[in-house]
Amino acid sequence: MAWSHQGWVCAEHVAALRARVGEMREPPLGLVKVPHPALEFIFDELLAAPLPELLRLYETVLPAVREAQQPHFRETHLLADQPTRRLIRFALIDLDEILEYGSKAIAALVTPENRAAATQFLETLHSALAFVGGTDGTSPQGTSIPPGSFPLNLGVTTVFHSVTLGFLGGASFLISILSDPNFCF
Repeated sequence: MAWSHQGWVCAEHVAALRARVGEMREPPLGLVKVPHPALEFIFDELLAAPLPELLRLYETVLPAVREAQQPHFRETHLLADQPTRRLIRFALIDLDEILEYGSKAIAALVTPENRAAATQFLETLHSALAFVGGTDGTSPQGTSIPPGSFPLNLGVTTVFHSVTLGFLGGASFLISILSDPNFCF
């Protein structure tokens, strides 16, 4: 039930940010292109990896989404782009609540064995995020994933759970627009 609510919250923020981008850009908006292959790898693995979804979402992707929004909120002009700041401020509030829930859920449900089994996978995801140049993409280290750097056989399948896909789709969109160093609201 919490995932459904959190997925809805993320979708609401995605829709608001997408509408805001539409107010300031001529079509095409450029919001469907994945800005870096490492991000595509991360989300493919997050959807199908054999470890608790709690760790995938609450310790990898959602902190990255939150981290990506903070520089935009801090650096955007207070008056000239107040509508965007307002959207990001509310997204940050909701992300803080979602992450707080996630940390409590992990403490209650993830066993030490689960955590130990997930360590290598989570390190791989964090490495992929670092390879992108951080969640805001300000210091990219390359334009493609070096062959053999990220094990691409960690469990990707074509079976996707619709709730997880929707939830991650919203997070993926937020990361994609906020991690593009050429993107400006």
